[in-house]
Amino acid sequence: MNITNIKYFSTVNGTGVRTAVFVSGCNLHCEGCFNSGAWSFDAGHELSPELIEKILDSIEPEYISGLSILGGEPLDLKNQSGVAKLIYKFRERFDNSKTIWLWTGYEYDNIPFDKYTLYIISNVDVIVDGPFIAKKKDLDLPYRGSSNQRIIDAKKSHRNGHIIELDIK
Repeated sequence: MNITNIKYFSTVNGTGVRTAVFVSGCNLHCEGCFNSGAWSFDAGHELSPELIEKILDSIEPEYISGLSILGGEPLDLKNQSGVAKLIYKFRERFDNSKTIWLWTGYEYDNIPFDKYTLYIISNVDVIVDGPFIAKKKDLDLPYRGSSNQRIIDAKKSHRNGHIIELDIK
């Protein structure tokens, strides 16, 4: 899996101060996507063990709330093994003391499923789901670009078997 960008000290990709990792590759190609430069799976550079350590080291300070994973498309089948590895290393170091947010253009019930999907969904705290829809663009919404997108409590949703949205204003 490749990474196109890392934003250290991000305050717009989830609550608190976070490290935001942008994965390469997306087949959804939403019209008006803010990050169309990340559509190619060949864009950026490989997520190496050294880069994972650098990402985790950036999250180490107490004032960093956690990790945000965006794209491209983190839940594309081509990316899920790399995303799962990053999440595994994050949980190994921080357990549940810090949070993981993940953005996907797939609706929660339509996430492509393979052997990594359940691990990812059960180990992220928040999933922002749904495609960006230009006609529903709303710059006043926190943490998402269009009104169809939801902010989902991933752990509670997984445990309870139905979607539980977070009310974040």
